[in-house]
Amino acid sequence: MRIAFVASNPSHLGTESPAKQNLYRWIKKLNLKVGYSFFNVSNSVTPDNRPLKKSEYELLRLKEDLRGIRKVVALGATAADALSQLGIACFELPHPSPKNRVLNDKCAIETTLEECRLYLED
Repeated sequence: MRIAFVASNPSHLGTESPAKQNLYRWIKKLNLKVGYSFFNVSNSVTPDNRPLKKSEYELLRLKEDLRGIRKVVALGATAADALSQLGIACFELPHPSPKNRVLNDKCAIETTLEECRLYLED
């Protein structure tokens, strides 16, 4: 079984983005025993790293990317919205950006990661 993590779009910071570093920490805590892949709703970096517009969703490509994936984790509301439009069930984690105030509640994040782990093991 493969797992897919779906984000909105790439950061202009690339792999050094603080959001990606948070995500790697979360994946380590999930203690995954199977392979996983990363996908984006859009493969384009937005100007000034602004949020993705619905008109920029690349739904046909995303649907094809996720073919054969059994479990999908959405990283934030944009990814969850795109997956919902495609009729693909997912577990929604908060967006891992340090600007996301939800991340200030460490207990809530730990609880959410445990719920995600259980979803992935099911």
